Amino acid sequence: AKNSKYYKSEIDKFDDGDPSRIFLGGYGSGADMALATFVRYNGKKPLGGVFVIDGMVPLYQENYRNGTVNFKNM
Repeated sequence: AKNSKYYKSEIDKFDDGDPSRIFLGGYGSGADMALATFVRYNGKKPLGGVFVIDGMVPLYQENYRNGTVNFKNM
């Protein structure tokens, strides 16, 4: 949705348009953002992967599939 234009702009930089060539990563709060972005991606082909250092999973597992964020009990 909102981030789809950013995914598309990065994927379009490759001649073959293959999103599996895109890897996200970060440290600390950047790791949290990389994880949140990775799990929210819903393209036809998957992204290449995500690597994080000193981060946490910012979303509850039951929310991964529907893309909602539940900040209760955080």
